[in-house]
Amino acid sequence: MRPILVLALAGVALAAPLARPAPGAEAVGVAVTADSVVFRFVPSQYRMVVSGRTSRWSRVRDLAVREVTVAGPWNQWSAEAWPLHHVGRAWELRCPLSSVADHDTVSFKYVLNGEYWVQPPPDCPNQLNAGIGDTTMNLFFVRPRR
Repeated sequence: MRPILVLALAGVALAAPLARPAPGAEAVGVAVTADSVVFRFVPSQYRMVVSGRTSRWSRVRDLAVREVTVAGPWNQWSAEAWPLHHVGRAWELRCPLSSVADHDTVSFKYVLNGEYWVQPPPDCPNQLNAGIGDTTMNLFFVRPRR
């Protein structure tokens, strides 16, 4: 991934205004409890990805997904550091909430095959602008109140 893209992604939490999902709206791609977070990527829920190498957009359905990772501020937006495990038609990773949630609102993005950054679905209630253009969005979750 190019350094400029990494720096832009890292600045998301500071640059983007935070929206909250509407009451009763279910977050896409994540489930949060008082002490854990489950990242869950279901390829059929997503449409587009952007290559971190070429900046070209592609459709998720056109990729052979071999690996899924989750990137966020807790791992310096690494495309390799946090792999999900293949479970049926989905990919999942469960981890302690304390390992990812330093702030009340936490942005994240899925990365496919170490290169393709997944765009949230257009009607997703938990998306926010990544601060690197009008069309690039991140997913986010809100840490439960303590």
